[in-house]
Amino acid sequence: MYRYIAVATVVVLTACADATTAPKTPANVNTAGGASPVTVVPITELGAYVSVRVADTTGHTIFTEHPSVKFTAGPTDTLTVLDNSAKDLNPETGVVKAVIRKTGTYTACFVGAPRYSPDFPGTKWNSCNTVSSSALTVDAGKVYAQVKPQIVLVMRNQFGTLIKGGTYSFTDLAAGTTVSFMDNASLDENNTDGRIWYSIDSPRKMKVCQVLAPNGNVLTSDVCVTRDITKWAVGYLIYFDYETQVR
Repeated sequence: MYRYIAVATVVVLTACADATTAPKTPANVNTAGGASPVTVVPITELGAYVSVRVADTTGHTIFTEHPSVKFTAGPTDTLTVLDNSAKDLNPETGVVKAVIRKTGTYTACFVGAPRYSPDFPGTKWNSCNTVSSSALTVDAGKVYAQVKPQIVLVMRNQFGTLIKGGTYSFTDLAAGTTVSFMDNASLDENNTDGRIWYSIDSPRKMKVCQVLAPNGNVLTSDVCVTRDITKWAVGYLIYFDYETQVR
């Protein structure tokens, strides 16, 4: 559901030597008849509004998640804004608008979202876009996000029944970093017993290992499996097979 904010722009032109060089703090102005206050966002002649649209590789605006965007004005002025946060001046999901120092050249870069990542540099799906404009309101166009690849674990016993409670590790072989968690823990993106979904930031070679077997079960397949994950937006399936002990 969208939330709508009325935004009024006040441009202050001044010849004072000590004029402020940064956007002023937004203020609420009460309206008559009990109506909701209007959010007034004043800027000086040295401030500009810059907006950008974040899309997936089909060209459709991301609307199921809130992406973060980093805005750069000139070589040093940067601002990172989460979509639909207090810093975002556009209520539409997937469109991020910020007020930043007016320099004439602006770069907007998609930083990330829970299920999306920037593509590698040099691809056609540019996660950054640079525009030049002397206007106070600047459209930085569209930047792109890739759907993260996903590792899907299935834990099953000799009867084909899914079994819960195992703990597994995920190692990025290039970086040498490891994350371990149990089935249905917070990093598990699937709440089905005996299945784990885990999204990684980008294609890479991963090693997945059993750390602890589900209670009452003995592993009958390999303890570790290595997968060369080469594509975005693809799920890579790994089975861990067990024998449930009869008691």
